[in-house]
Amino acid sequence: LIVFPTLPMNVLLVFGADHSLGRLDYASLSQQTLMEMTIENITNRQKICKSKRHSTDISEWTGVTMNKNEEVERIEWSSDVIDVPLVGTISLEWVPSTVMKLEVAAFTDLQGTIDLSKLPQSLNDLSLVSCGFSGGI
Repeated sequence: LIVFPTLPMNVLLVFGADHSLGRLDYASLSQQTLMEMTIENITNRQKICKSKRHSTDISEWTGVTMNKNEEVERIEWSSDVIDVPLVGTISLEWVPSTVMKLEVAAFTDLQGTIDLSKLPQSLNDLSLVSCGFSGGI
């Protein structure tokens, strides 16, 4: 940090700015945060997390299974599990890296893009059926 005592404070802030602060690091985010970001644009997300305003712990979410290390292992959001159609946009790029199964099915009002390169490497079971998804494979 270079300090010039005769310059106004806002100039000092420019010299002292950390340009990496504006970047979001996926690896530094908790699984709770990642899951909240995954569903934040689903308008009736309370059907998953049981509250529209205050998110409950992901271990209590509908259709979410945790492993013995308390990490998300399975996400199963289908009309068999959730009684009303999900509406809005799901952000699959935020799915936690520990997820092995991801099922989103029978929600024609649910949209999102699918970038397979951003899905977890651990994912070995992917089922996206009857949804309004778009994107190349």
